[in-house]
Amino acid sequence: MGSYQLITSTYEHLDKLEINPVHEGEQDKETLKRVISLDHVCAYTLVYHDDPIAILGAGLKHKGVGAGFAMMGTSIDKHKVALCRATRFLVYVIAEKLGLKRLECVVRADSAKAKKFAEYLTFEVEGLMKSYGPTGLDYYLLARVF
Repeated sequence: MGSYQLITSTYEHLDKLEINPVHEGEQDKETLKRVISLDHVCAYTLVYHDDPIAILGAGLKHKGVGAGFAMMGTSIDKHKVALCRATRFLVYVIAEKLGLKRLECVVRADSAKAKKFAEYLTFEVEGLMKSYGPTGLDYYLLARVF
């Protein structure tokens, strides 16, 4: 991937990542810091020239079922191809590492781009969760079965 690297996430990556304003109020770094420190979580940072551009991963909900997450940086639109390749690869790495038979993710219902990205990764919409987000926004639940 050229000057791109996919490395295990650290607090330093999270501190350096400039969160995309579209996620304002829906994602926060402190929560993600707690999540990436858990034993049953795999978190990776997509880095370009030492600058983190996205943090991607999943945690084990219960045996065989994981919940995916992503925090995108402000420069993500400049790195779409690298993000797609890295995430497609990571889905398999994480599924293998966590022993998953099913991986779920949630995306904002008002974000066609996020939904399209999840569908590109072969996730299927399973339902709409009304007022699910911390600010009351609706989210789609998507899942992929291995």
